Amino acid sequence: MVILMISLCSPMIFAQTQKADKVFVNGNIYTVDEKSPKATALAVKGDKLIYVGNDEEVKNYIDKNT
Repeated sequence: MVILMISLCSPMIFAQTQKADKVFVNGNIYTVDEKSPKATALAVKGDKLIYVGNDEEVKNYIDKNT
């Protein structure tokens, strides 16, 4: 059972975060998600939002080309 759980989780463990083209921080963003109605940061790649959340976590989407 443990081996099965590890193999099911491994793709998530090794998945890499996409890097954003643009990141916006320190905002006042209203979402339509009842569980997280507000955010302070978002990351954009091309014409898609790839992250909406807080200023600290959005740093994972930044690289030298952002």
